[in-house]
Amino acid sequence: MNECSPDTQVYAVEPELFDDTRRSLEAGERVKNPLGQRTICDAIMTPTPNVETFKINKGLLAGGLTVSDDEVCDAMLFAFEHYKLVVEPGAAVAIAAVLSNKIDIKGKTIAVVVTGGNIAPGRFHELLSIAKQRRENNT
Repeated sequence: MNECSPDTQVYAVEPELFDDTRRSLEAGERVKNPLGQRTICDAIMTPTPNVETFKINKGLLAGGLTVSDDEVCDAMLFAFEHYKLVVEPGAAVAIAAVLSNKIDIKGKTIAVVVTGGNIAPGRFHELLSIAKQRRENNT
């Protein structure tokens, strides 16, 4: 993977219905997402991996992980409550993967990349409210 840190593993994280990178890595070739699906992660609703990006990802990524829209909402709430960050849905997927145990982090040093706060205040409030309601219903 990486000459400077050969034990480091890097994963792509995508919404469940837009996991073209994960499926492409598994297939060894670019795979398209089905048409007509939606996710709250509108910034990363890609139809298929970019040709050049996929070439790079094939050599660098350890794999791909997927998260649900509910997990993304929970991650956005977590980032806001614990770090006072306003994170757009597409930028919260990596946090969602960690919080929902999609990857084993026990005893490991990890880094989670969170970029993007491009979300309207009303939409941000709406998604955090959904996560809070779900949390209240589960306690």
